[in-house]
Amino acid sequence: MITEYIDVLKPLKAATKRLEGRGKSSAFGAVAEIIPVFEYLLGVYEDRLQSYDDVIHDEHDESPEDHLAINLRAALLKAHDYYNKLDLSLAYYAATILHPRYKHYLDAVWADKPDWLESNNRNFKLCRLRTKAYRSLAYGLQSSLTILTTLSTALSTHQALQTTRRMSMRAGSAASLLPLRVAPTQTTL
Repeated sequence: MITEYIDVLKPLKAATKRLEGRGKSSAFGAVAEIIPVFEYLLGVYEDRLQSYDDVIHDEHDESPEDHLAINLRAALLKAHDYYNKLDLSLAYYAATILHPRYKHYLDAVWADKPDWLESNNRNFKLCRLRTKAYRSLAYGLQSSLTILTTLSTALSTHQALQTTRRMSMRAGSAASLLPLRVAPTQTTL
């Protein structure tokens, strides 16, 4: 019985390692891996549970106990609960379809969930439009700030030149009011 539980836990161990991101090539552990890993686990455990559906657990004393099947059903229910929540966040969908390996993966896997595909496609397109709008707004603000800085610098430079000219004009006019001094001549004896 223990070996059956070990066999049941092996896919979970593999999924955990895949999502940990400990791969030397850094190919694992990305958000784009979450939906494919969930799909794998659900498939493995649904197949495993089907093998127990045909067993009559109370037929005789040698019949396998049904606690493994009961635990598998409970685990599958919990896994489905979490899997259904993946649809609520655009991050998982976006990460999956933006990953080169999984670009069309969800079209195939979620073919039986057209409302999920439609909702996530629509939200993804809206998200991209918002991102483009924010970028153009940010670019516009940056351009406006650059223009304002340039104008401010030019205005400051212009004002500084005007002030310098005024001061030199005042100094020049004040100098013209001073009496001319004649330099003393040197006499030689």
